[in-house]
Amino acid sequence: MHLVSHPDEVKVVSKRFGKGATDLDRYLALDGYKAVQKALGMQPDGIINEVKNSGLRGRGGAGFNTGLKWSFVPKHRNTFSAMATKASRALVKIV
Repeated sequence: MHLVSHPDEVKVVSKRFGKGATDLDRYLALDGYKAVQKALGMQPDGIINEVKNSGLRGRGGAGFNTGLKWSFVPKHRNTFSAMATKASRALVKIV
């Protein structure tokens, strides 16, 4: 089976293939973890809005907006909360 990429697909992980990114220092030099650094400086609602505005959608038949899905997680709790959908793409939100 050969998978064909969508023309609008943005390659995040594979764009570093063949560039030595298996070494952590090299990965960081190739701007690895930039999105994590940005997210750590944001509030949870800001992260959800960023994901909503990105247009990221699920791979299921409905193509449901990921940020909208994240917004359904209860917001006013004092404990860690995680939501996972399908084992192939774990979605985690700290509230």
